[in-house]
Amino acid sequence: AAAEPERLSVGDDFLRKTFDERDLANVTFRQTASSVEFHKRYHGAPWLVIERFEFSPDVVAWDAHLEMPNGEFRS
Repeated sequence: AAAEPERLSVGDDFLRKTFDERDLANVTFRQTASSVEFHKRYHGAPWLVIERFEFSPDVVAWDAHLEMPNGEFRS
């Protein structure tokens, strides 16, 4: 099955909104021989989602995290 990196949804309790592919404003990516990283910005969201897929002969590993701009923090 093919990976569908656009199929991520993020719930923001502070904004009381769930963001998904319909809210995407911009997606960029970086690729190496063993990984691909997607940087996703959503309309109305103050954060950036970074999804990373790492490939080895037997495994595809996935990780995602959010980054806030300018050192902002939200728990």
